[in-house]
Amino acid sequence: RTLKLEIFDQSTQDYYINHNIPFGQAIITFNGLDGAGHPIALKKAISINADMIDDSLQDEIDQQIQEIIQNQGQNPGSSCSSCS
Repeated sequence: RTLKLEIFDQSTQDYYINHNIPFGQAIITFNGLDGAGHPIALKKAISINADMIDDSLQDEIDQQIQEIIQNQGQNPGSSCSSCS
């Protein structure tokens, strides 16, 4: 039997984004009976990797990194005397 579960729905994604959570884990547990009537349980952990950085934020981060690199090039001794 195949069962499709949506474990990373929009409300979960929103929660991750609002709390700056880049990854997590969903623990899924199935309980039931096998064909002979014996109780069975299946527990599975599923990793969730959230892509939290949208393109506009990535552009801003890239720009800030470039500014840091340029400032270090103009004044390399300001924060690290051994940095080239």
